[in-house]
Amino acid sequence: MQGSSAFFSLTQAQYAAGDFRQQVLQGSLTATVRVHTHTDNVAGVKLPVFRQYEIQSEVKSKSDRDNLGLAQGGRQIKACKEKFTVFLTNLVRLASLQTSFITLDEALKVRLSQLLGWNHHCVI
Repeated sequence: MQGSSAFFSLTQAQYAAGDFRQQVLQGSLTATVRVHTHTDNVAGVKLPVFRQYEIQSEVKSKSDRDNLGLAQGGRQIKACKEKFTVFLTNLVRLASLQTSFITLDEALKVRLSQLLGWNHHCVI
């Protein structure tokens, strides 16, 4: 739902401001959001956890981004940026949960086969 909302806001911004892809590509392409990974130990299983954090961008690159849509469509571009920020936050959260689920599922399968003595009899 949030993905379709974010891409619809991109369409609205392109309609209001015109095609601003070249202006974005010509600006500085430094990432403002980074993903940090660390491991949590849950019941003896090491689970990877992803955390998103924003880095402070340089003054010049920030002013370049602020000038985007200054002539027209600035409000739609700002709304598009906000929706994609929320969408990215939810994607990072989903990736962390999905990776933890898969890791726990594999550990549970291994533990279950060890408990039931299926090490040499069948493959799950």
